[in-house]
Amino acid sequence: MDININKIKQKIVKNYFSLIKDSHFKEIKSIEVEDNNKVAICFVANKRYIEGLATVVHSLKKNNKNVPTIILFSEDIEEAPDDVDKLIKIDVEDYRYLEMFNELNKPLLWPKSIYYKLSIFNVYGYDRIVFIDSDMLVIKDISDLWDLDEYNEFDFYATLTYPKVDDKSNQQEDKLCSALMVINKNLLGVHVYKKLIEMAVLHKTYEGSDQGVINYYLRKKSVPCGLINQYYNTFPCDKHISRCKGYDRPATILHFIGGWLKFTSWHDRIHCRKHFDQKYIDLYDEYYKG
Repeated sequence: MDININKIKQKIVKNYFSLIKDSHFKEIKSIEVEDNNKVAICFVANKRYIEGLATVVHSLKKNNKNVPTIILFSEDIEEAPDDVDKLIKIDVEDYRYLEMFNELNKPLLWPKSIYYKLSIFNVYGYDRIVFIDSDMLVIKDISDLWDLDEYNEFDFYATLTYPKVDDKSNQQEDKLCSALMVINKNLLGVHVYKKLIEMAVLHKTYEGSDQGVINYYLRKKSVPCGLINQYYNTFPCDKHISRCKGYDRPATILHFIGGWLKFTSWHDRIHCRKHFDQKYIDLYDEYYKG
């Protein structure tokens, strides 16, 4: 289908002005959470990802002691699942002016869930948020991620989308992966959240997802960023591991990345992926909470 670029640009501008005039957007405030912990671990999931969420939370708690508060952001989950401390509901209607356009009938089409992950930046009251994707599996101790004596030199930490290095130096020229993020206090609050949403509406993204928006914001605002070692975001196939620098020790978090396609259940999604090595599928089954 031919895409009229000028028409799309006009719609982008129209959506942006609809946003800045919208009284609801003007009144948005930070989500304040009363909590004795200074750090929280956040997840985003809907009913379709509920088994993945249960599995990653189970693996997190099995391999770590003194896990901080666990928060779930969701549109359609009505009650906090087992092992989740707080549920924050997000009404999809709040984003009615943010949905991408029918003309972009290709992978750039924005899923609604993108805006849920951006909402994590709108939490106020913590010194740090650790975000973990629901299709991950924690197989070792990751307590350094919520240790405030660690990862405190920069405002934002993540692994690289395309692994190259394994230190914590500033790597602004590289794209950071939003599957695992350490977000420190300076980036938490409505002042950041609104800017992220504005950039999303203006389609400031290199690949049409929350990751592109976050990377655009970090670079545009010259936010100090650091790296988390790639063993915290290991794809479960030996071929990938062997060709990526940064895997200088065994995997700590496995990332079972990939969409749903024809799969009807979480079990099928994990077991029918040909690029997942069987030994990692077997490991996932040890923690599976279906």
